Amino acid sequence: MLGSLRKFFRAYSDFDQSARDKFVAKSISEISSGSSLLDLGAGGGPYKDLVVDHDIEYTSQDFGQLPIELLREGDYSPIDVVCDAASIPLKDGIFDACLCTEVLEHVPDSYAVVSEISRLLKEDGVAIITVPRISAAHQLPYCFVSGFHEAWVEELARRYNFIITYCGYPHGGPMNLAKLALAQSAYNVSLLDKKGRLAALIGLLALPFSLLSLISTSVAAAMIDRFDTTPTYSYGLHIVLRKKNQVK
Repeated sequence: MLGSLRKFFRAYSDFDQSARDKFVAKSISEISSGSSLLDLGAGGGPYKDLVVDHDIEYTSQDFGQLPIELLREGDYSPIDVVCDAASIPLKDGIFDACLCTEVLEHVPDSYAVVSEISRLLKEDGVAIITVPRISAAHQLPYCFVSGFHEAWVEELARRYNFIITYCGYPHGGPMNLAKLALAQSAYNVSLLDKKGRLAALIGLLALPFSLLSLISTSVAAAMIDRFDTTPTYSYGLHIVLRKKNQVK
């Protein structure tokens, strides 16, 4: 039963993952077949099959391997280039596109990594990036930033010769609050499965209140999210940058 509850909360608390997957799929579909793509910080390679299916040459990069339990894929796809993302031993301007999803909060210097992305892209090359705007600590000890904002994206474009072709997120603040309620409910369920009577008792007592909060917050968020015109609390950012042509 506890396993089923965990799966339920995980599925419903990951609506931002679903939104991210749709964004990545759409962005990749707009890349010409025969192009080359670098998946920077690829981890388990969740988008490898999608890229290959579009007849795009796929190259993965990561610094190594995280514990398997931290991967939503459950296992690793082979990593082509094992190195620091801020210093990738490849030639300049060899990729048509770069995919970098939920990586930049896990590096000490996000600007250095984006500088590498710009270096590796051809002129008119596309960078597909997703980052959190609000994020709890995760994948510790490799979590350095809790979130990024539009001003950061504008600074990236200014520094590294990009044009911003898209910067947004499909859900606003209310849906972010709903996700936080869902995450808390999932945590309460996890307490029921921990060893120790006190932890189990706390989880059991808190669960009904979490469920009530979950239902009321989700319904309210779904009703008013469309009216959030200034989504300061949106959960993430989906970004597409295009490298400028050099003036000759």
